[in-house]
Amino acid sequence: MKKKIILFSLLSIISFSEINAQDGKMQTKKNAVMFDLVSRNSFALDYEEVYEGTPYNNPNFLMGDIYINNKLTAPNTSLRYNIYADEIEVKENPNDDETKLKALTKSPDIHITILNKKYVYLSKTQGIPAGGYFLELQKGKNVMLYKKLIKKYYPEKKAKTSFERDLPASFKDKPVYYFKTIDGTMNEIPTSKNKIIKSLSELNKGIKAYIKSNKINVTTEKGLIKALKYCDANML
Repeated sequence: MKKKIILFSLLSIISFSEINAQDGKMQTKKNAVMFDLVSRNSFALDYEEVYEGTPYNNPNFLMGDIYINNKLTAPNTSLRYNIYADEIEVKENPNDDETKLKALTKSPDIHITILNKKYVYLSKTQGIPAGGYFLELQKGKNVMLYKKLIKKYYPEKKAKTSFERDLPASFKDKPVYYFKTIDGTMNEIPTSKNKIIKSLSELNKGIKAYIKSNKINVTTEKGLIKALKYCDANML
């Protein structure tokens, strides 16, 4: 669906008050979450444009929860994940217009949940060249499964001949899956079935037989989750 939108380069950052080091108790929401107007860099699309698709996971703001150190700090907050900019956008007041958007501070100590989906920030480590937000799909004792949402932007393409047609600018989803081992290494999961099985065999040699006997389609997210659960429970 085509949309006409002005993407704003001015976002803000949410900073959090210090947590008492002695008792570790959270302060009240009002004191624990403060908003400062801090300019963000433009993420390239700072002009009016018609395009297909969306840079967001969901173009609408949805009610979600913000956690600090796994403690609920800001419940029922208007949140939206801008995949292209890799920002969690926040409305301090649900009725605010988009000129007052803020961005959640990027920290491994802070995560959010929207519609029962958990978004975590992972710092740069072996296997990922830069920090960013990931969806946590499966958290085991030995191995975890993550999904990195990626939006690929394709500029507008004008027809060069009468046999071609103009193509509007567009966003397309290009997600990447990773499994993380207890040593902190992130391992990108391939897209082909045989390569996926080979990759998971590093965790459990019997995974190929398990996948075959249970008719698991590991090229799907559901199948990956099931296979990783088996690997986590039956590590080498």
